Amino acid sequence: MNYDIKGLDYLMTGLARFKSKYPQERFKLLIVGKSSDRKYINLAAKFGIDDSVIHTGVIQNGEIAKMYLASDIFAMLSRCDTFGLSVLEAMAASLPVIISEHVGAKDIIRQGKNGFVVGNEMNPDEIAHAFFLLCKDGIKTSIAREACLTASKNSWEVTAKKTKEIYDFCLNV
Repeated sequence: MNYDIKGLDYLMTGLARFKSKYPQERFKLLIVGKSSDRKYINLAAKFGIDDSVIHTGVIQNGEIAKMYLASDIFAMLSRCDTFGLSVLEAMAASLPVIISEHVGAKDIIRQGKNGFVVGNEMNPDEIAHAFFLLCKDGIKTSIAREACLTASKNSWEVTAKKTKEIYDFCLNV
């Protein structure tokens, strides 16, 4: 809900660079949620990507799955995010993810295998390159498959079982 914290400006900068470096590749940026839209509408126009941006506004919980299924890639270049459950949700929907190193979910990403962690979200070339790699169908398909597998290994049930094992161990020490 807070585009500033979620790094939407970094993402737009990276997509503008992607558009200039790879003009043959087309994209649509689907922005889901609500924040200070005016700033980002102006930013998209400044970068020349306004014709590629769709703002959905707030959607109901029951509609979130449809947003993931309507997407090809999930990107969240947050300035700070404890975990970013939406990253895991996107992976469960077989979406390759591009996240910043400030997203706690970076710990489950294997670079180039089930997603990408951008080491410097202020470097638009690094962001553009991750998108370019995902334009290659074989790579995107492989990463999407691995993303879904990773999500299945990090379900609530699996996490609860691991947590219980840690508590059991601590109680028996």
